[in-house]
Amino acid sequence: MSNIKYDFEYLDTEVSAKILRKFIENRMEDVETPKKVRDYLLEHEGKPITKRHSAAISALIGHTVTIRKQFGMTHLDWMQPAADGSNDHFSMIIAYAERNVVIPGREWFDQYCAREISAAENRNEQRRNILNDPRRLLRLARDIRRFREACKALKLSLDASCNDIHEMPDNPDDCAIKRMFVIP
Repeated sequence: MSNIKYDFEYLDTEVSAKILRKFIENRMEDVETPKKVRDYLLEHEGKPITKRHSAAISALIGHTVTIRKQFGMTHLDWMQPAADGSNDHFSMIIAYAERNVVIPGREWFDQYCAREISAAENRNEQRRNILNDPRRLLRLARDIRRFREACKALKLSLDASCNDIHEMPDNPDDCAIKRMFVIP
């Protein structure tokens, strides 16, 4: 879904709102999988982290989990398909060490992992608020259409100046303006 560019200016506002709804739904973040990983680790608190643990977590969540030791830290990493067809990368820090790493306790997860999980929950709540407000979705779709129309008008106005490399543009900054606003 995210790789598809919709030309909102040619779509009815209600159709655009439906497309926007689907886009926002696809951006909902998974918060349950990191919680499952955290809960598994808490059951094994104090034990050295091993490949057996990453294999058990992989079986638990249905995605390959690897132990990454890098830059003086140890992480558990996994990828899982996102709703939009791409892959989401997850990384959970479990230690500020690379050697003799033991699975930390609740205090560690509360300090280093809870913020990420609660931030994702907050973003999901904000998305649900938008999805539950049909008038807001329609306003967003209308505003996107207006924005696209304005970009198209600006592009047309600047294209006349930027097409011929042998001619000086009317305004020496037209091409720079076009680049600055990434107008195709």
